[in-house]
Amino acid sequence: MGKDEKIFSQMVEANRVRNAEKEKLAVTTIKKMVTENTEVTIAGLIKQTGLSRSFFYNNETVHEELMRAKKLQRGKDFNSPKRRVMDKAMTGRLRILEEQLAKRNDECARLREENAKMKDIISASNFQAYQNL
Repeated sequence: MGKDEKIFSQMVEANRVRNAEKEKLAVTTIKKMVTENTEVTIAGLIKQTGLSRSFFYNNETVHEELMRAKKLQRGKDFNSPKRRVMDKAMTGRLRILEEQLAKRNDECARLREENAKMKDIISASNFQAYQNL
């Protein structure tokens, strides 16, 4: 084995070891997120591991683990309790505003009717005044 071949084999081995470490970090982080009931997302994994987005898609072992975790978490609600409280409060506020809008629409319709009646009365009284001339 020549000097160049030895260096090349050392580089290949170093890359293999580094890739195995990255793979272990990614899989461990995915499992940790699942056990902590944290939503497993690519963005979250990138943030926690520092690995690239493409790593999670291109590494077969990691991608399979990611898909398995996503399947386990399907249908779960990962919104924070604070957000759920805010959503409930906003739903209540929306209901109140819809009720107020309905009342104002009813009042508007009533006023339109009253306005039409007044126009009829004015028209009739103008006609009566014209006849009295």
